[in-house]
Amino acid sequence: MRSESRGVLVTGASRGIGKEIARRFTDLGDIVISPSRDELDLASKESVSSFVANFDTEISILVNNAGINMVGSVDDYSSTDLENMIQTNLVSAFELSKLAVHSKGLKAICNVASIWSERSYPGRAVYSMTKSGLLGLTRGLAQDLGSRNVMVNAVSPGFIETEMTSANISQDRREELYKNIPLGRFGDPKGIANVVTFLCSSDNQYITGQNIIADGGFLS
Repeated sequence: MRSESRGVLVTGASRGIGKEIARRFTDLGDIVISPSRDELDLASKESVSSFVANFDTEISILVNNAGINMVGSVDDYSSTDLENMIQTNLVSAFELSKLAVHSKGLKAICNVASIWSERSYPGRAVYSMTKSGLLGLTRGLAQDLGSRNVMVNAVSPGFIETEMTSANISQDRREELYKNIPLGRFGDPKGIANVVTFLCSSDNQYITGQNIIADGGFLS
């Protein structure tokens, strides 16, 4: 545990990968701010604006983890669905990054993207679009904040053992996917949290503007 605590803002920390990320930073002695949906509804422009306007805590680290994934063809998407996906997965990350940039003690931003930013499947066009946009934001911010020695990176998880994975992937489908993953298994949220905390730590002295793919070799 370090001698000085850092302020860490983590979105989507109520479950899954986000919960492990928040837990890992807490274990490291940091002060983690993980707003609930009542406090910060990322799908609502008004909620994000209000949160930003009333936020008065110095941020050392921002982790944009929260996101939604509505599977469906382009024809299936209503304008409301499209707006919700873009607002939640991309625009809110941009707005929270703007907030973090105003903190003098900012050290790192980490955006949790997805392997579907690098490859897509049927029904994932909009999701891939938003997560690819998140990678663009990552690279641009790395350029903008490099002079301040702020590390900005993305982590793209593959298939990870979460509540959502268990609910959405049948055992038969799981067995099929195992055959295409060199490690032969799904990942653990703790493994993703370890990558995120490393990228945001003082041990990371020269990695910025990168997308770290953590997928057990699925895309290799």
